[in-house]
Amino acid sequence: MMTDTPLRTDLPVPPGEYIRETLHHLGMTQQELANRMGRPYQAISEIIHGKKALTEKTAHQLEAVLDKPASVWLNLEHSYRYNLGEEERTQQLKEQRGIISSKLYSELVKLGAVEVTRDPDSRVKELLRFFRVAHLSLVEKQYACAFRKSDARDDDPYSRAARIRIAEIESKKTKHPSNINGQVS
Repeated sequence: MMTDTPLRTDLPVPPGEYIRETLHHLGMTQQELANRMGRPYQAISEIIHGKKALTEKTAHQLEAVLDKPASVWLNLEHSYRYNLGEEERTQQLKEQRGIISSKLYSELVKLGAVEVTRDPDSRVKELLRFFRVAHLSLVEKQYACAFRKSDARDDDPYSRAARIRIAEIESKKTKHPSNINGQVS
């Protein structure tokens, strides 16, 4: 079965690791590679250690010197950067788990605004999708508005933001009657 999800390893491996292996196999040093590419040694070292991204220009130079297609080097670079991003995203999901209460999540489930899930990271993803923000810490700012707040009602800013977001969704449904499922673009 074919999927759109890129291959993900447990540990992001910079393309420089493969460059290092190829150099070892060819009996070539990093300095020699730098000389053959017409690049400073430091730039090659930074690429090999994953500190500097591998560009199209560099990939074509590597193709000429190491006899591996530029597309291979670029795909390795893309996979490495993607996996680094996924690690960062996973950490951010964990950090956001406690921002919105379980009670509010349950209320949103009852309203059909988010999917039922017990997985904390999936809950965060559902809330990000619902509020259409990149990070839950942005909800309060995105949905800040000036209206009276009663001390008699314990109302957190996320509950207010959820009500505003639900009103936005309902408003778009009435503006776009062909939108039967309530999907908002």
